[in-house]
Amino acid sequence: MQSKIGCRLSIVLIIFLCSCTGAKRGKTVIDSNADIRSGEKILELSIRNNFCYKGVLIKGGKADIESGSFSGKFDIYAKQNSVGDYMISAMGPLGIELVRIYGVKDSTYIIDRINRTIYSGKTENVLKKYSLPSDLLTILLGDIPERAILSSETVNSKGEIEAFYDDTYYHREMIIRKDVLRAKETVIDKNVLGERLTFSYDKFVNVDGYTYPKDISIDCTNPLFHVEITIESIVSPVNEYINIKLPDYKTIRL
Repeated sequence: MQSKIGCRLSIVLIIFLCSCTGAKRGKTVIDSNADIRSGEKILELSIRNNFCYKGVLIKGGKADIESGSFSGKFDIYAKQNSVGDYMISAMGPLGIELVRIYGVKDSTYIIDRINRTIYSGKTENVLKKYSLPSDLLTILLGDIPERAILSSETVNSKGEIEAFYDDTYYHREMIIRKDVLRAKETVIDKNVLGERLTFSYDKFVNVDGYTYPKDISIDCTNPLFHVEITIESIVSPVNEYINIKLPDYKTIRL
């Protein structure tokens, strides 16, 4: 029973890496003591600083999941190209692959190695099944939605601004650091059920003009769980073709 719960939790975590929406990208701007940019300008530059839409390769990712019924550690390898196709792999402590996910065009395939089962379906249906927004990779790495709106023009004493974004199902509130032009925290509330996901970002690094957090924590209220993610390195842009390889397992349509 525990292995099945663990697999479900790992699938939910891995789907956090699945989708990416576009935004214009600009060169990273670092803050200075003389910085007098307005909140509106900081938000504009932060949106231009997004990079997920160019394609991303995450190497050396590690995730530690804790919940009331399961605790486990996973190594994560994820690749998404510039057209939005992706492949994600989660491996256990012994380097054995537990889950692999392919997303090509509008279809998603989840390979559950433990139970020798493939879950397949339209990407929209898969995300709905797990009550997840469609741009979770951008959320995971702290990208800002293109249509985000300032909560206030004020830049606080910590050099941060607050912004929000609403769609049909989710309300998002973001705290953005002006020194790195990325989110320090993103809180997502599901409008109907009151479910909440909180993403916190720390240890920002800049590699080849891309700024990203090495440490990410995720807290969920329903189901209750906590996830700590460490990212060793990110490569962007990525334009490689995603080649789907499905084993001879039982297939369940979602």
